[in-house]
Amino acid sequence: MNSVVSNNLESGNDTAAQPTVFIIDDNDDILTLLESALSGLPCIIVTEKSPVKALCKLQEGTIPSIIIADFLMPEMNGIDFLRAARGKTPDAYNMLLTGLFDLEKHTIAIEDGVVDRIVTKPLEIQKFIQLIDSLL
Repeated sequence: MNSVVSNNLESGNDTAAQPTVFIIDDNDDILTLLESALSGLPCIIVTEKSPVKALCKLQEGTIPSIIIADFLMPEMNGIDFLRAARGKTPDAYNMLLTGLFDLEKHTIAIEDGVVDRIVTKPLEIQKFIQLIDSLL
């Protein structure tokens, strides 16, 4: 899955003023779930399966307000991705999704300013939607 979903286009809202939520996860089901869950929020949703391709999108000018990255991905883990993304988008709110909590690695990532928040799987989807809404 590689997509950009612009919410509220039908109502004529100016998407240039809307924040972007960038979701990176190698699992199509998770991407689809999050894209669908966040579709009612006033934001542009960009998804990418590959963290390497996601970094290219950042290099090409995608400027997210919120970056949501899975921890375990084949090409690089979410912490390494968010560290690289932080260099390109220092003002983005970086969120790490994980089903495998590694206290040492995750604590270091937060202390180093790489990760702003860790969200564990399985997600409580309503709480997750409320969290993203509050950050927009």
